[in-house]
Amino acid sequence: NINMITGDTRDYLFDKILPKNCICAEIGVRTGNNAERILNLSNPKQLYLIDSWDWVISIRNSNSELNNILKEYYKNVNQEEWYKIVKNKFIFNNNVTIIRKLSVDASKDFDDDYFDWVYIDASHDYESIKEDIKSWYSKVKEGGFLCGHDYIDSPNITIDVKKAINEFLVEYNLELYYKSSKEEPGVDGASDWVIKK
Repeated sequence: NINMITGDTRDYLFDKILPKNCICAEIGVRTGNNAERILNLSNPKQLYLIDSWDWVISIRNSNSELNNILKEYYKNVNQEEWYKIVKNKFIFNNNVTIIRKLSVDASKDFDDDYFDWVYIDASHDYESIKEDIKSWYSKVKEGGFLCGHDYIDSPNITIDVKKAINEFLVEYNLELYYKSSKEEPGVDGASDWVIKK
């Protein structure tokens, strides 16, 4: 039985749940639309945008139906263009640092207890999300937040994020601090989740 706060949009998460004027990271940036939202609503001291911008290495070979769909989708996407879009969007933001690396590799560049919060929306297969959660949890300060997207059950697409998070919660005797009340894939703020350290 989890007592948690719920809200409907990602704006609510960044405006009402997560602390402002802090050091934070977004893992999985795509074209930077969510990063713009973070800048506008959270006004971070420093925002690290971390993504490999490479579908070949960011999606594992897996039998997951979601991964098969994503592999097909990314065949038609030029992630190099996405990377350029992000660089151009934030070229004049001195409080934004763009890091082009795999999530787990990038986590090694930071000391433990460095971030006030980290938002994960990168690879969605079970092994990747497990590695991301474990790699970034130690980088969050005591009292800080590890959060992300796609905490859902979907009858049509196998999404392994929820399974990996639930196992992490049990393993470390934690509870969800926040979960959005919407659980629809692709909907703004749907299935966002937050763990308080």
